[in-house]
Amino acid sequence: MPRACPACLAENTATVAEALASGSFYRCGRCGLQYVEPVPTGVPVFLDFTDAGRIILSQIERGEPIGELLTPNERAMLRWVQRHLPEGAPVLELCCESGRFLAALRHAGFTPLGMDPLPRPIGMLEERGFLVHTGSVEDYPKDWPEPAA
Repeated sequence: MPRACPACLAENTATVAEALASGSFYRCGRCGLQYVEPVPTGVPVFLDFTDAGRIILSQIERGEPIGELLTPNERAMLRWVQRHLPEGAPVLELCCESGRFLAALRHAGFTPLGMDPLPRPIGMLEERGFLVHTGSVEDYPKDWPEPAA
């Protein structure tokens, strides 16, 4: 069984969503967060997300319709943010990978904050002007704004 959920701290609620070669991909039964444990370091499987992210970010920056680039869950999350938060509010995405949702947040007028355990996506997103940090929720930078969501 994995440690407590990194987001809501619920214990013993996670289920294995997918078995990986070096651990498991879990889903918290309380808050729905999906996370890998143990946290991988230098695993090539994550590199595909970053390469795809470059294409998606370019599409968003060119003004292509965001709804066609987001997953159904991301579209639902963006609608929730738009309904419940004021424009410009800081919104944190954990495991921001390609930055697709961060780009959608920025395009919609919010202040996106991103964290990812792997440095490669973070470097690519910093180049695009995103406020991002390598680490997990426990490593949240003290000088960052308090996220509204």
